[in-house]
Amino acid sequence: MNWPSDRYRRQAGFTLLEMLVVLLLLGLATALVAPRLGLGGAALDADARALSIALSDAREQAVRTGEPVILTLDLAAPGGTLPATAGLSVTGDAALMQGNTARLLFLPDGSSSGAEIRLRGKGGGERVLQLDWLTGRVRHDAN
Repeated sequence: MNWPSDRYRRQAGFTLLEMLVVLLLLGLATALVAPRLGLGGAALDADARALSIALSDAREQAVRTGEPVILTLDLAAPGGTLPATAGLSVTGDAALMQGNTARLLFLPDGSSSGAEIRLRGKGGGERVLQLDWLTGRVRHDAN
């Protein structure tokens, strides 16, 4: 059986240092390219989830306590509670809109005032939450 020479065996693979350099370059390239491709929407998704949870909690509180619950959203400064969100708009019952605030009503029977809530990200992108007036449940629309 012929064994390859030691010189050939050393050149057959990559060193650990070479592999680490390649992985570092790939990571750097991904970090630079991902935001431009719209792959940085994870933070906006997190904001949409946080708002969805707040809406669901308000509904559950109204059902549990038997008292109406109002959730107020500040449309002028959404970045305070929703860090990745640059713009917030609510369409629905006009009686609950007051200036730069939207007041979403949840009733003890589980129903709500209903609304469509649009979150616009700082880096682009948009998420839409639909608050059903009959059931008070939140639905996420893909955008």
